Amino acid sequence: MGNDSELLTVRDLTVKLATDGGSLEVLSRVGFDVPRGKVVGLMGESGSGKSITALSIVRLLPEIGSAIRSGTVMFDGVDLTKLSERELEKIRGKQIGFVFQDPLASLNPVYRVGSQIVEAIRLHEHIPAKAARVRAIELLRRVGVPQPEERVDAYPHELSGGLRQRVMIAVAIACSPALVIADEPTSALDMVTQRQIVLLFRDLVRTQGMSLLIIAHDPALLAELSDELVVMYAGQVVEHGPAKRVLEKPAHPYTMALLRSVLPADFGAVVQPRSLLPVVEGHPPDLRRVPLGCRFQPRCDSAFDDCATRKPHLMKLPLDQGEARCLLLGDKESSP
Repeated sequence: MGNDSELLTVRDLTVKLATDGGSLEVLSRVGFDVPRGKVVGLMGESGSGKSITALSIVRLLPEIGSAIRSGTVMFDGVDLTKLSERELEKIRGKQIGFVFQDPLASLNPVYRVGSQIVEAIRLHEHIPAKAARVRAIELLRRVGVPQPEERVDAYPHELSGGLRQRVMIAVAIACSPALVIADEPTSALDMVTQRQIVLLFRDLVRTQGMSLLIIAHDPALLAELSDELVVMYAGQVVEHGPAKRVLEKPAHPYTMALLRSVLPADFGAVVQPRSLLPVVEGHPPDLRRVPLGCRFQPRCDSAFDDCATRKPHLMKLPLDQGEARCLLLGDKESSP
């Protein structure tokens, strides 16, 4: 990982947040790449650290009590962790777009959606308001909002959940960013609308040449889009690699369990049709008291004695097919 083809390179990212019980390490040495013009999916259960990772990249963590303790976030050759807030503001929105999970909470309820798109444009580009409004209408049309000339003057509450999400995508791509980060962009939508949003993202990546980092807990959705997959568990990356390999031949027991728990799909031999879908037994660990060894060990059917006491490292897989964090792969350390 890590060369000129990578637009985003995250290395050893460790983040702590303030809680009632004190400072809590929510990310532990997270690392992955997003290549130029590609789609990378972040996969894992709720609480695995996916959203915190996304917010940490653009430093949108809570201002009080949060801190990136170590690591680098290189975006197009610039370490975002070293920039001032003013320098970051020039990158957010213009070079990196962000699609939040809940558009109703993210859009300002007292402003028309068109004015919010216009604001995103004019914040980074010195063009007249009238020209920005014309572009806003075109953006709404581009993301599939019907009758954009009318919907541009609607308030967020006057639109359906799917249309609000399309507005959020329009805001995110308003300045043609090189990277869009989408945090659970379909979680509150019905199945038909989810499919439409997935196809929209695929089209945007193809036609605009942008990179996409998409966060989801649904492997089926990520299979539709992703070139590469990063699997997270309890604040760590436990597996990453080409999407096809991860879905068809997962190397980590947690990835295997996740894929078995979704509806049958074309994931090779991993997911088999059955009358009752299995679940990943147990619960993710309390990050205040993570297991001494492998964090997945208490829930793992393949665990052996060493898993309770030895911390696994990311091990390189054969044929440059990624890495996985599991003692079953051998004893030689690859990376923390």
